[in-house]
Amino acid sequence: MKKVLTTLATLTALAGTAQADFLRVEMGGGVWNQEAPDTSYFQYENSSVVSTFPGYSTESKATATDNATGTEISTNYAWLFIKHPIPIIPNFRFEYSAVESDGILSATGELYGITADSEPAPTNMKLTQMEVIPYYNILDNTFWLTLDLGLAIKAIHYDAKGGSGEVSYNESGDLALPLLYTRARVQLPITNLGLEGIVKYISDGGDNTISDMSIKMDYTFDITPLVQPGLEIGYRVMTLESDNTSGDTRTIIDYEFSGVYGGLMLRF
Repeated sequence: MKKVLTTLATLTALAGTAQADFLRVEMGGGVWNQEAPDTSYFQYENSSVVSTFPGYSTESKATATDNATGTEISTNYAWLFIKHPIPIIPNFRFEYSAVESDGILSATGELYGITADSEPAPTNMKLTQMEVIPYYNILDNTFWLTLDLGLAIKAIHYDAKGGSGEVSYNESGDLALPLLYTRARVQLPITNLGLEGIVKYISDGGDNTISDMSIKMDYTFDITPLVQPGLEIGYRVMTLESDNTSGDTRTIIDYEFSGVYGGLMLRF
């Protein structure tokens, strides 16, 4: 009996690690039905000292605030990861996603031609994200558990616009951010169901924090041994918090994008 138990334990361990010896590719994509609640906002403040006559000056302060309206917007997402058997070289995951928010811009003082007497102007902000994630596979379906650790390099292109004519603004730009990356997955025994969670996070310990978290369930169809299609459904929350002062300007960002996503996936 002891020999039987030992043999079974050895076979279980081998089954849990056998897949690590082969190249594996998985990909997926679908629709993220996300929204930024009406508590989310972007605020830009500008302060300057104005001399009214010699020996006397006053501070002039203007503020423009873009408040999200809480509109639900559908955006696309896609992902691809590649696993290989060479331990020293990281595996790679690639992701594309976008978040979008409609809002209302109001101001005190004067910014972008908008004054406190101006009518609130409709706005739109969109962030397009491309991510390269080098990671190491700490556990690879070992006793049905997978654990990945790495670094998510998130490249963001933003487009922000609001108002019309002289009372308007239209800005765009790019930025790149590194985030810590963790992925944990449980493959339910004797089923084709999997549960998976991903956390990406960075903070300076103060007013600047970015997090991107998701949890999903997927089901894989055993149609062919080479290509296995599947379905996935999950929930994702992305937060952006920043309070930055540079010279006479202060920029405050407090946004949360969240919602259900779902799509198709392929395993090779």
